[in-house]
Amino acid sequence: MVLTRLRWELPQIPEWSCYVWAPLHLPIGIALQSYLVACFFPEAQRRTAFLNLALGGALHLAVDLLQTHFGMGYLLF
Repeated sequence: MVLTRLRWELPQIPEWSCYVWAPLHLPIGIALQSYLVACFFPEAQRRTAFLNLALGGALHLAVDLLQTHFGMGYLLF
């Protein structure tokens, strides 16, 4: 949202910079983020960390579906 607002006021900011983070709000993006962050945990805790992160991401997406979007919404798939 901040980048979109800046783009309105500073046209030299490229348009792609506003949408570069969109894949992180897709199920595959959340799964990849969960996996990468879980890799930083000790090996014995990685599975639990991944499951907690992935379930938190799924909850985040579920709550996002309840929002009213002003502008571009999230494309889940």
